[in-house]
Amino acid sequence: MFETAVCEVMRIAWRTMEAIVARVWADTEKSIGRFANLRRIGINEIS
Repeated sequence: MFETAVCEVMRIAWRTMEAIVARVWADTEKSIGRFANLRRIGINEIS
C-alpha cells in the first residue's frame, strides 16, 4: 500500500522508487555505523 501511494503522488514507477530508496539507504549505511551507539545485546533463545 505504501509503495502504491508514493508512486501515485510522485507520478513515478514503483521500480524507480525502489531504486531511489536503495541509493539513499546505501548512503546512510556508509555514513552511520550500525553499532555506533550500541550498549547491550540481548539474547532471546539458546540454541
